[in-house]
Amino acid sequence: MTAGPVPDTSVRRRLVSVLTLILVLLFATGGLGLLSAFLSFRAVHHLTTVVQPASSANAAILQDLTDAETGVRAWGLSGEASALEPYRTALVRLPEDERDLARHLPERPGLRALADEQERLAQRWLTEYAELRVSRPGGSDNYDPELFFHGKELFDELRTIHGQIQSILDADVSDAREMAVKRVRRTGIAIAAFTLLGLTLAASSGRRLLREIRDPLAELEGVVQRLALGELGARARVRGPREVRLVARALNALADESERSRAAEASFTSDVRALDTARGDFVSNVSHELRTPLTVLSGYLEIVEDEFSGDVSEHHQRMIDASRRNVDRLSALIDDLLTLSRTENRSTDLEQVDLRLLVRDAVQDLRMASGRREVVLTKQLPDDVVPVLADRGQLARAIVNVVGNAVKFSPAGSEVLVRVESTADEAVLVVVDHGIGIPAREIGALGTRFFRASNAMAAEVPGTGLGLRIVQSIVDNHAGSVKVDSVEGEGTTVTIRLPITG
Repeated sequence: MTAGPVPDTSVRRRLVSVLTLILVLLFATGGLGLLSAFLSFRAVHHLTTVVQPASSANAAILQDLTDAETGVRAWGLSGEASALEPYRTALVRLPEDERDLARHLPERPGLRALADEQERLAQRWLTEYAELRVSRPGGSDNYDPELFFHGKELFDELRTIHGQIQSILDADVSDAREMAVKRVRRTGIAIAAFTLLGLTLAASSGRRLLREIRDPLAELEGVVQRLALGELGARARVRGPREVRLVARALNALADESERSRAAEASFTSDVRALDTARGDFVSNVSHELRTPLTVLSGYLEIVEDEFSGDVSEHHQRMIDASRRNVDRLSALIDDLLTLSRTENRSTDLEQVDLRLLVRDAVQDLRMASGRREVVLTKQLPDDVVPVLADRGQLARAIVNVVGNAVKFSPAGSEVLVRVESTADEAVLVVVDHGIGIPAREIGALGTRFFRASNAMAAEVPGTGLGLRIVQSIVDNHAGSVKVDSVEGEGTTVTIRLPITG
């Protein structure tokens, strides 16, 4: 299913546009913040390195002159030399403070003239009053009213000039502080506005992007669920960004291919079932057709032995024995073929059985065979029931095959151990023999139809090569597993694991 023409957009392009917008807003906000920080720094720098030092220097000049005036007055009242200490100290500080003021004085119209006037008046006060008074004897008896009032007039004029300078500097301090506050406030408002704008645009673009991606993906998810439920005709609309459209096309292609594969699988399954049926019929028919002449041959061999008992030469007796062995071998092969065909083709009817009892019966049935071969057959069974879901006949056949093989390949005087164990999840049957073992290079071929180990063939141990394949088929029908561990010349261990029931 396809839709009409769609714009050639992609998730990458959409993401790039959104991220570009966000980055532009971030850079704009950051640039605005940096500019505001720079301007605020300039204002604060001007305040701390120019205006405030000039104001402090101007205040220090007045303090120096005030201290000098205090010392001169004390000298005039007491006439004691110690009274002039503030005066002398102030004279030392005053030149440095005047230079400090001149160095930090802002470039303002008329401010430099006021500072020069203040310095001139300070010099006049020192020259025309302070130095004259200090040079004369101290004490109240030497009071000169004219000199005193002249000095007071100069100091008052000095205070006036100083106040004008200080007012200008205080105004500069206030203006600088107000400017810094305004810039911080404006910057905060601008940053907040840019941030809000950025968040609004980013949220809008993000919602649009999610809608363009989410809705097609949700539709794809629905199509996948419909396909999973068996609605083979479900197809996705090809829409959304380029990547989503590619996924939709791929999903539709996969659905088309899956539909074709299901049709092919159905045809193949039908053919396989027909082949299985034909194979089963073939095996049954061939086995029946072979069993009849073998039965006839076996009967004729018995008649020959009975009628010519004692009159048959040793050479002819060996021929009769060889014929009987081959008739028996062919009969065993036919039985194994029929058993394997039944285990591979028929369904397994399961019931809960006690694995211990099946193993006990199998060991009991093989006691005579093991006795003839002088092999000690030992069983180790737990006291508690080991329940498994099994087809009693099939599983018993598998156990007999495994234990019988262990007895068949064991030398006289050796022991075959049959052990049953159980865990919370599985029952385990372990059969251990000390027989001829299997060559390591041939372990991988075990379970192949008609395979027999080379050392077993060299020792002329009878067999059809179907026993282990039958065991594997039966255990597979019971959802279990078979493992064979063998060392040539030392023995073989077969482990069968079956699911345990409660």
